[in-house]
Amino acid sequence: MNKQKNVSRIIAITIVTMVMAMIIEFVMFNQHQIDWMSSVALTTLVTMIIIMIVVVLLAVADWHFSNYATIAAMMYYGIISLGGLLQVQNKTSITGLLVQLIAIIGIILCVYGIVLGVRQRELFMEKKYRKQRGTK
Repeated sequence: MNKQKNVSRIIAITIVTMVMAMIIEFVMFNQHQIDWMSSVALTTLVTMIIIMIVVVLLAVADWHFSNYATIAAMMYYGIISLGGLLQVQNKTSITGLLVQLIAIIGIILCVYGIVLGVRQRELFMEKKYRKQRGTK
């Protein structure tokens, strides 16, 4: 897998997992009677968006710490998905089953995102090694 394919996959996985985490958070806010326009909810959602933007920009720029940002973001979104899977009320209702399905898919995608972050690190180290050796 070359660098460009890996970067586009990281961007896609980051956006999809963020959207899934937002859906889970909206359901959790509703479940705990927290208004979606409250400062707690807005802060959480803005944090998720900022993390996604940082990961995408670092992945495109191919900076040294972009792989760590990818792994950290995937862990953050994965924890939100795991929390949604474990804490949803009425697990047998349509909403509960839908949240559990989204959470399971989100966890799987987050694990895949972590693998992509590790692969991003490998590609960065290969490029650095080739640069030191003077080969292409």
